[in-house]
Amino acid sequence: MKISNTPMSMHRWSSLKTELLWIYDGIEQSHGETVTADHRNGYWLWLIHKGSVTMACELGMQTATAGQWMLSPHALTTQKFAHDSRILSIHFSCQWPTGENLFTGNQGLVWNAMDTPKLERNAQSLQRLARRHCPSVWLNLYLQSVSYPLFMRFQYALTLFLIEFSEAMIRFGREFSHYGTHDDRLTLALNCIHATPQSSPFPWEYIAKETGLSRKHLDRLFYAHFGTTSRNYWDKIKLDECIRLLETTTLSIKEVGYHLGFKQASHFSTWFAKHSNRSPREHRKHGTQVSAKGIVGDIRGS
Repeated sequence: MKISNTPMSMHRWSSLKTELLWIYDGIEQSHGETVTADHRNGYWLWLIHKGSVTMACELGMQTATAGQWMLSPHALTTQKFAHDSRILSIHFSCQWPTGENLFTGNQGLVWNAMDTPKLERNAQSLQRLARRHCPSVWLNLYLQSVSYPLFMRFQYALTLFLIEFSEAMIRFGREFSHYGTHDDRLTLALNCIHATPQSSPFPWEYIAKETGLSRKHLDRLFYAHFGTTSRNYWDKIKLDECIRLLETTTLSIKEVGYHLGFKQASHFSTWFAKHSNRSPREHRKHGTQVSAKGIVGDIRGS
């Protein structure tokens, strides 16, 4: 089966950002309680070995039982696993520089694992690699320090998994999204932004050098495609990462702020409250993700 009937240049494909965020195989930890989660960013995929899960959101309700895969809808969800359910859980991103997921469609999917046997095999290979080299880590795998050769082994295993995932999505009628810009200068600007560590200041000089654009022209392009300024786009990326760190790590508030370039915890708290209407401590206590719409609205290609 061909992965795409709409060829694009290899350069454009190479702008995809793929990252394994976590993977684990074991007993689900919610103990049968109903949990609220934000699954709007990235992909959340579960293989049910034992038990079941029911997920509900504004897009509808779906249930998966033993021997089935569930792809979570891209939405705020409530989910409930049967007691002592055992699952293979994978959270990963595969996105264009705009933040759009690789495939269109927000609805969830449920299918029989026997229909996509290579997907399960490659997922298990990826899980074994993580267990072998990061045995005590699962939720914040993406924060682990590894050597470059080991990183490439993870990327290779993830690529094999993504090939099968892509074929499954096409099989179930999903189409590739296109991030909607054919302006190479905007693509370069996005690449500069995503390549810059989030602990660094906004990379304006780097962008100007690579694109030849003035700040005014750059923001004009960003407004045309995303409805926001380049700086607000940068802040949205930082807020998304901040939320992820608050929800999936045990880093202190000060450590999260330092990771994002704030030398003073008070400055970090003020910045977070400005963009989310609550403090980092309040957000971690309540455990639900805030919307980034206060910064930029829904970022999508035009």
